[in-house]
Amino acid sequence: MLRPACRRSRRNSGGNWNEIRSLLADGWQPSAKALGALRRRRKVRNPSQLLRLLMIYLSGYSLREATAVARSVGIAKLSDMALLKRLRKAVPWLRSLAIGLLERSGRILYQPDWLGRFKVRCVDATVVNRPGSQGTDWRLHFSWGLCDLCFEQFLVTDQRVGETLRNFTVQPGDLLIGDRIYAVANGMKHIVDQGGDFIVRLGYQSLATYDLQNACRINLPKELASLRVGEVREWLVICRDREGNPLTIRVCAIRLSRREARKAQQVTLRKAKRKGERLSKEALRFQRYLVTATSVSKSDLSAQQVLTLYRMRWQIELAIKRLKSIIGISDLPCRNPESGRAWLHGKLVLALLVQVLLNRGQELHLVTTMREGVEIRVARRRGNLWRETHLTIDMVKAAIIWGITWQLRQRWRGQACDLMEERPRKRLAQHDLLSLR
Repeated sequence: MLRPACRRSRRNSGGNWNEIRSLLADGWQPSAKALGALRRRRKVRNPSQLLRLLMIYLSGYSLREATAVARSVGIAKLSDMALLKRLRKAVPWLRSLAIGLLERSGRILYQPDWLGRFKVRCVDATVVNRPGSQGTDWRLHFSWGLCDLCFEQFLVTDQRVGETLRNFTVQPGDLLIGDRIYAVANGMKHIVDQGGDFIVRLGYQSLATYDLQNACRINLPKELASLRVGEVREWLVICRDREGNPLTIRVCAIRLSRREARKAQQVTLRKAKRKGERLSKEALRFQRYLVTATSVSKSDLSAQQVLTLYRMRWQIELAIKRLKSIIGISDLPCRNPESGRAWLHGKLVLALLVQVLLNRGQELHLVTTMREGVEIRVARRRGNLWRETHLTIDMVKAAIIWGITWQLRQRWRGQACDLMEERPRKRLAQHDLLSLR
């Protein structure tokens, strides 16, 4: 009774799965054997079949459920332990697939003229823990393109590798934006030596700065005390790495409004309470200001533009949140380190497949608005990334598991338009601020 159903499943197993395979970089099938993912062809005959098996498991099923689904749709018949062993051997192959997808996913949506030669990249990291773990097991480092809204680099490490700018490769013209944890002289020196630039936020006593002339230590909170609400100030200082090499940086600061300052202080107090730390009055008072350090000269970007760019770093926070909430990259099901590394790389392949498909449906609309009596063309992206990601991952899972044929790539543009917001936002989207500077 099951034989005709299996034949029918094999006959219809192409469809969108073939379209998803076409998104991968050239040479992905021969690399399966070269990288050791497919050495024995017993029960799994080719790289396409192996990838589909792994994607079924990474779609949210357990090992036993994934093998049961694969058998029911006629893909392969193997045990859950056999699937686990193949997953562990596929780490280099899955990483190569993810890197290939990164190279194919980039697409500039909008590059304002005032950014000039810079390619803006936001950097951040997130933590993934094994079941029952009390600490950090894995750390995922990401680079997110601000103007193309795509992941550009990633790195999967264990807890011994911290968050630093040294984790990222840099090309001349790259401008990396990071939060307080990246305000370390060694990492900033690494970016400058590679021909790039950076914008990082300074915390209270996070970086020792010195005067250019007298080489005296600068009391940053004292320098900020005279600022009024909304006032911007900048000055050149020197910091030193571990070897004592000097690096000239530009500090740009603004005093926040009373409401923003109170909110920042409340967030800092909650974090300190969670860690069991006590904050001094000076550290709490420092939260009234947004202070950044950058290697960009004043002729390239003004202090106000530097502060505006840093405020857009929040885009990578939203991207990582989508990875965790929709893709499920934080739901690590295995305790074995080898299995965990393979599972994380596989999830990144799934996320990047969704990213490539999303780029097919993105359209840029330039809307003319009036600001202070001047016409400004504002770049507005159609749709909502959260809704689009949620729908796309469901469509990709259905294509991988059941081989549903609905012309995924051809119809996605129309579906992206259906998801667009009908009513205009009351306030300007954060990403649209790029057009106003």
